[in-house]
Amino acid sequence: MGSGYWNFGAATREDRVEIIGSEGRVLCSVFGEEDFILEGIETQRVNVLNPDPVQYFHVENLVGHLNGEGLHPSTAEAGRNTTWVMEQILNG
Repeated sequence: MGSGYWNFGAATREDRVEIIGSEGRVLCSVFGEEDFILEGIETQRVNVLNPDPVQYFHVENLVGHLNGEGLHPSTAEAGRNTTWVMEQILNG
């Protein structure tokens, strides 16, 4: 079981993903260059640089999909499902 929280209208900008589990947590950013942090019995920090631009791999996959060179991993069906989940959260 889990829960998610998104606030696109917050007073301050914060780019943080935090996943909390029974044995620790994972912290990372989506667009920033902050360290990827894995906390458990030990804490590990890894710096994973974003490509320039940050959407590089998304665009590369999209172009390949449109050119018939493979399937983009983010389909319209997956987007529809994500939209449904976010609507459920926003509508209570």
